[in-house]
Amino acid sequence: MFRRCLYKLLSRGLIQPQTIYHYDDVDVLSAARAQEGYIQNMIRRLDNRELFKTVYSLKLDEIPNPEAVFQIKETNIRKIEEEISEDLDVHKDLVIMDIPEYPNFDEMSTLVSLNGNTDVRKLGDISSIVGALKEARFNHADLCIYLPEENAENTNKFPFRNYLPL
Repeated sequence: MFRRCLYKLLSRGLIQPQTIYHYDDVDVLSAARAQEGYIQNMIRRLDNRELFKTVYSLKLDEIPNPEAVFQIKETNIRKIEEEISEDLDVHKDLVIMDIPEYPNFDEMSTLVSLNGNTDVRKLGDISSIVGALKEARFNHADLCIYLPEENAENTNKFPFRNYLPL
């Protein structure tokens, strides 16, 4: 919710991307609270803990090709959100699809010397623990779709999965 609010602040020129590092949290929140409409509504919801509810969750380890989720472009995410909003008769800015960051383990590429420095290999190639982590990296990653509570009530049978290009 806050990420979407921040995006709106940036896209409307209310906060400049070149100078955002000058802002602290209070500055950004104050700028958002001073707005009207969507931005103000989102900040009010966050302030009052009226958080959007998860209406759909797809566990990435349950699909054949979890890497495909991370290939969905931002423009396609917005299009999916818009299609869902139209079919649910909800404003398009109230549907939020969240894709987690790609589970990357930089440790897998760490070089380790074996046999007195004569043999150097990647840790991911020789460690069974790192290998197990690599295999399990999608176990706790979920693609989620969120809606305000007042719009989430009638979505139990909605075919969210049909909207995803997987």
